[in-house]
Amino acid sequence: MKRLYHEKESIDRYFRDKANEIYKNIKDWLDRDIERIAIEDREYGSSELRKNDYGGYTLKYDEMFDPEIELNILFLPEKTMSTSTHKVHGGFGHDKRTGKSVIMLPILLGKYDLTYLNTRFSERIFIHEVIHYLDSLRMTTAPSGKSKEVPSVMADYYNSPVEFNAYYQEGISKLDGYLANELIRVRIYNNLDMTFEEFYEKVKKSIFDFEFIDSLNQRNERALIKRLYDFFETKKKEYQ
Repeated sequence: MKRLYHEKESIDRYFRDKANEIYKNIKDWLDRDIERIAIEDREYGSSELRKNDYGGYTLKYDEMFDPEIELNILFLPEKTMSTSTHKVHGGFGHDKRTGKSVIMLPILLGKYDLTYLNTRFSERIFIHEVIHYLDSLRMTTAPSGKSKEVPSVMADYYNSPVEFNAYYQEGISKLDGYLANELIRVRIYNNLDMTFEEFYEKVKKSIFDFEFIDSLNQRNERALIKRLYDFFETKKKEYQ
């Protein structure tokens, strides 16, 4: 798992592209069909979104889009996973009953409420959780069957290999989107005509989750800088 701290941009790009492909398939489908799905919703849900026992719906990605991606997406009422002191935006786990990986997204406005589901489907959060799924496929130990709990010390959470990688990829995916927009790339990032030190200061807290950045220990801050440098040099060659 320690290699998750030190991936090259070429490897990062492969997994980022896969995560974005999975997100785009679901997002495009929701944008196109959410009204029909809501109309079809009856006692058991629609043919694609089945009602589950948690007040939400389950989407089986392998049946809908790609049989090689054995992944269930659970859309749940927004307070399902949160505690009185901590709001949980998403989770990843493994369902021992079905043998499938599960992404949990507490984004429904209420029990079995599909209102605005397509607009509440967060790219940032979903990319984070899909990276967990993709990482689990290359780990030697199986993912946990439980949804993640908030550690007593948040620094331990942010500095763990799987969370470090997910937060990094989540942020870089966001930055990728900005750089793909020529107007933003030129006006805000000067077409990457800057030193790496300038680039690092610009993106450190504007792109990444600020609690993640503030919680990094020295070793992982060095790992972040190393990976960002590889990303920066790769992108400079692409745009200059």
